[in-house]
Amino acid sequence: MIKRAFPIVSNNFKTALITRMTASSAMSSVGTRFYSVATETVKPNVALIAKIRKETQCSLSKAREALVAAKNSYEDALAWLDKDASISGAKKAAKLDGRVAKQGVVAVMDDGMANMMQGKSLLYGRSVMIELNCETDFVAKSDVFVDLSKKIVWTCYMLADNLSGQASAAGVVSLPVEACLAAPVMPLMDVSQEALMADAGKTIQELILETVGKLGENIQLRRVVAVLPPVRSHCASTQDCKPIDVKDRQVNTGGCGQCSTTSVDKSMIVSGLYVHGATGTPKGMGRIGAIVSLKVQSLEEKGAMTMELLKSQIQENGLATKARQLAQHVVGMKPLSLEAKTNDCESDQVLVEQSFLFGGGSVREVVSSWSTNNISVSVVDFQRFECGEE
Repeated sequence: MIKRAFPIVSNNFKTALITRMTASSAMSSVGTRFYSVATETVKPNVALIAKIRKETQCSLSKAREALVAAKNSYEDALAWLDKDASISGAKKAAKLDGRVAKQGVVAVMDDGMANMMQGKSLLYGRSVMIELNCETDFVAKSDVFVDLSKKIVWTCYMLADNLSGQASAAGVVSLPVEACLAAPVMPLMDVSQEALMADAGKTIQELILETVGKLGENIQLRRVVAVLPPVRSHCASTQDCKPIDVKDRQVNTGGCGQCSTTSVDKSMIVSGLYVHGATGTPKGMGRIGAIVSLKVQSLEEKGAMTMELLKSQIQENGLATKARQLAQHVVGMKPLSLEAKTNDCESDQVLVEQSFLFGGGSVREVVSSWSTNNISVSVVDFQRFECGEE
């Protein structure tokens, strides 16, 4: 007798098995139809995808989604991305609020940097320093975060007079963070037309929320300080006085030769900035920064020196460079007070009593040596930022 390798299967069992297989196949078919994804009604333009990603640095999927929604209209796709970034950024910001953000950058802007960007001479003496925080050093070095820092410090520089709420200030003044966040983004001069359009009408706060949506970290504008130029009234002279209109105010250059004999104080403010950062850090950015304010006073007899001549004296004596050296000293030597010695401040922490970083005696002695027969120079104020400090 031959033994069978497999047991005999009855006809009833075969019938039941076929029935189950048929039902399983039908369910699989239904499931496949249920989970199928409809194809895109509009095929996104490849060239526009690349253009949008270059301008906005969004993901490939977001670029495709925006173009499909906008039916390959570039402007409408940008608007879609802005709305999507604002919504997702606000949601992420709400979730991330309260998370520690002690990394980031200290960024500065003054007339010299602005002149290079604008290609023309701007007001003399205005400087701004900000601290922008994030959670990790990796994000702080990213192009997206650096670009955000540039836009914020540029906007604060351009609108410093309005944001401060003061007509002028010889010392270093704090700009209210709330006012800075509500300020409209001022366009950078070295960006494309598409980039200008992308930021048009946005506030600093909205720009930060969009960046939170892109980077997924808590980002905070912690503090902003500035040195503002003094405001000078236009004199009654009939000669050409060359007033400069600045947001409903007139800053007088003293070109007529009579301003210095009437209502104009014969002094100017020279500010100095310095930031310390790692190699490869963009110009004007680092982890530690300082801003100082020098007052330059004319010693000439009444009417003998116009403001233009005073400005010439400042340039001839290299006071802008010297102010920057003093700011570098503040970064390195960490003074806590300008002149007053308090219970919380030892003599070696008083700025004017410290030995100057570049030699020549104490800061008081060095600054005094910057004076000449025509001008006197004195330190008015300073401020030092270290990213993430308490």
